[in-house]
Amino acid sequence: MAVARIPFVALGVSMLVAACSAAPEEIGVESSALGSNQCVSAKEQSTANIACPAGQTITKVVFASYGTPAGVCGGFSAGACNASTSTSVLSSKCVGKNACQIGSNNGVFGDPCPGTQKTLLAQVECSGGGGTTTPIDPTPTQGSSQVCASVNQNANAVLTCPSGQTISSIGFASYGTPTGACGSFAASSCNEPSSKSKVEAECLGKSTCTINANDGYFGDPCWGVSKALKIQATCSGSTSGEPTTPTTPPTPPATSDGKVYLGAYPGNGGCVYPAIENCVSWYEQQVGKKMAIVHAFSSFENGWDDWFTRVSQSGHTLMLTINPASKAIPDILAGVYDADLKRWGKAAADHSSGPIFFRYMHEMNLPNNPAGWMADHYGAANYIAAFRRVHDMLNAGAGSNTKIIHVWAPNVFWGAANASNSIWFKPYYPGDAYADWVGLDGYPMSPTDSFDAQFGPSLALLESMTSHPIMIAEYGVVEMNPVGTWKANWFTDLFGAQVGKHPQLKALFYQDGTDGGTDHRIDTSAQAVAAFKAAIAPAKFASSYP
Repeated sequence: MAVARIPFVALGVSMLVAACSAAPEEIGVESSALGSNQCVSAKEQSTANIACPAGQTITKVVFASYGTPAGVCGGFSAGACNASTSTSVLSSKCVGKNACQIGSNNGVFGDPCPGTQKTLLAQVECSGGGGTTTPIDPTPTQGSSQVCASVNQNANAVLTCPSGQTISSIGFASYGTPTGACGSFAASSCNEPSSKSKVEAECLGKSTCTINANDGYFGDPCWGVSKALKIQATCSGSTSGEPTTPTTPPTPPATSDGKVYLGAYPGNGGCVYPAIENCVSWYEQQVGKKMAIVHAFSSFENGWDDWFTRVSQSGHTLMLTINPASKAIPDILAGVYDADLKRWGKAAADHSSGPIFFRYMHEMNLPNNPAGWMADHYGAANYIAAFRRVHDMLNAGAGSNTKIIHVWAPNVFWGAANASNSIWFKPYYPGDAYADWVGLDGYPMSPTDSFDAQFGPSLALLESMTSHPIMIAEYGVVEMNPVGTWKANWFTDLFGAQVGKHPQLKALFYQDGTDGGTDHRIDTSAQAVAAFKAAIAPAKFASSYP
């Protein structure tokens, strides 16, 4: 994002504020300042980012107004349009923290003047710590150990726990110009704020992890300066080979029995609520076999709770893809959807007799995807934080009766398998503790798009990232010359040779329908239907979960 820096003088110190673009895809402003006060200006539908120097915290909201405020830092004043909640919202979100994010939108503050373009102006006071030290974990407790890594820019930082232990927390991480030795690392004025969350996404729950210290992954906190990456982590668990129990164990998926679960979105003919079971019945008649898992779509805001009961009573397990209508990462981070997500979690616990797969925030790696998250604009750290919040709110709603299986599913990538590729999905992984299954979406669209060509590189990347079970969450095949034969051969290859190459591949969801002018209905030719029927006939392709 191009940032214009506007100098102004207030409270006896020289200060800077980053002006925010009005484009809705911009996350908001990045603020920098000298002295004890920080100011921010964020236009409606952007996100205000407020950060104190390292080691300091926000102790007071000096001024806040969402509406039509005016003035410069140190001289802000509220306009005739002013949300009365402005100061209380900022105080609850920011006081006591080193940094915070606030969505500048009506969902957070209410709408003080409908039809008027609004702005958030805020000034906060930072204090404490001298601005030089970032706290790290205290002395490790019994059964844990500390590991550190310190590398220069473009080198690999490797964290390796003792045998039997895994990385349980990241006490310190800074990409920039950090100083100190293991146990006394400190951030400097050049510090990428997302360093810790990105390291957590890569490393938590693993016995070893490798992160390349580069601007492409972390961002560039200080242009033209040679940077370094320093990390301190805590490893926990038994070093004697005894298994450890995670604090919050995910729902254990049944994947060790050699089965591959059949699934489908039965959209051919318009599968809409509440007639989902009719569509499932039609699809199963076509393919000659019952599906184990039925895939359906809804939104955070909808309340189709009885789908859980209807699908469960029909002898199927449900995978529900839910997304907010706005797909706005700042809104999720601001808690706009917390109540909706808790309601979904409670409904899943109350109305289903078995497990339920929840897939959300999928295909995040597609740039400018109108059906996606524009995570390339918001950044991997914000995407991960939003995904984790959805996870936590669903579980909070379900309580101790949770049956939820969380699914993270990017689109397949093509091109280079590294961070130089804008659709490489590895930076967006929320961590093993937040995804019970991982998945892929992909649609072959040319004669060279065999299953291996379309999905192979992405499967290899997932297999290197996690030991969790993998699903193909969406795939649909169009007819190509020779009509009938090409599609039939694709199905035969998938269920024959390809599944056996990927032991972690445990579920396959066909996307039956049309989309964007493409026709990937299962019954586009007699040959395709016959090949699909024959391919899924073996008993290893299961019709019930688990």
